Amino acid sequence: MLDIEINKVKNAYEKYPLVSIIIPNYNGKPFIERCLGSVMDTDYSNFEVIFIDDGSTDDSLKIVKESFGLEPRLNILENDTNLGAAASRNIAMKVAKGEYFVFLDNDTEVARNWLDELVSVLRGDESIGAAQSKILDFNERNRILHAGTLIIPYTGWVIARCLWRLDDGSCDSVSNICALSVSLAVKREVLARVGAFDEELSVFTEDVDFSWRIWLSEYRVVVAPKSRVYHWNKPIVMRRRMFVSLVSINFHLTKNSLRTIIKNYELKNLFHYMPWFFVILFSRAILVLLRRKDSSVIVGSLEGIVWNLLHLHSTVRERYRIQRYVRRVKDDYVMQRIMVNETPLQVYRKYFSHLKLI
Repeated sequence: MLDIEINKVKNAYEKYPLVSIIIPNYNGKPFIERCLGSVMDTDYSNFEVIFIDDGSTDDSLKIVKESFGLEPRLNILENDTNLGAAASRNIAMKVAKGEYFVFLDNDTEVARNWLDELVSVLRGDESIGAAQSKILDFNERNRILHAGTLIIPYTGWVIARCLWRLDDGSCDSVSNICALSVSLAVKREVLARVGAFDEELSVFTEDVDFSWRIWLSEYRVVVAPKSRVYHWNKPIVMRRRMFVSLVSINFHLTKNSLRTIIKNYELKNLFHYMPWFFVILFSRAILVLLRRKDSSVIVGSLEGIVWNLLHLHSTVRERYRIQRYVRRVKDDYVMQRIMVNETPLQVYRKYFSHLKLI
């Protein structure tokens, strides 16, 4: 009888390996109760949730303790100060017990089968190291925000796949992508090879760097299209209300993108794309200044460049680690799979001109 029970437990674990869902939170009061409620209703049978509050100044931590404090699958961690999403995820990973880690944003709501579908894709192919859910709009739930992204090689910025398309099955293939951490599942063994999130990148594009490194390690990153997660698409006005200024956004975008391409490119491609990075960066900044009389882009961009100069030693040290210990494929391998193969002008006309970013 005991042997039968042991076999039942073993078979259940093999079918449903433990998943650690990591949710960093900073001032997520408007979203967090709905997010955690949907996660707890997940129909996957073997998971833990590590909720890490990153020095919130609102009542979001209080809400979580009052509404979910008795939930045995929930582990609540607290940072004394705001460290950023990257550092919060890294702290949570140290206590996570799962075979798979899932990074989930606090302003999401998950479908009941989201985790089953993520794990199924991860387990279905040994070459796959990470899988991202299909991300749909929180309000218009038949609209896709992105089914992963592709990297623009000139800047390290990304473009969304299937942006604002109807969720009609046309974006339902398991495709190669650069993943974002809105809802991203990663095998534990992959983290051992590529390392944790770069805490110097802090927020906004730290997941692009993380996904890029997974590709350099010769693991694939794909979208799991049947795993659906609904995400608040926060416009600039809403971000301003959350005390995120345009200068801050452009500072982090420049800081993170520049550090990322310095770390991850082979030397020949670094020298090739670095001049393009600065040409595109300052062309955008000047156009915004002239057309909108808005200096936030140029101020934030300059601050990001200065930051990189001051932290160049750290970036070079991290570059050495990636090139020496993480990289197992050439840049061409990555470019053919998750990068846009078009000129800067073609990229702008195809992906950005209608958005009126400048």
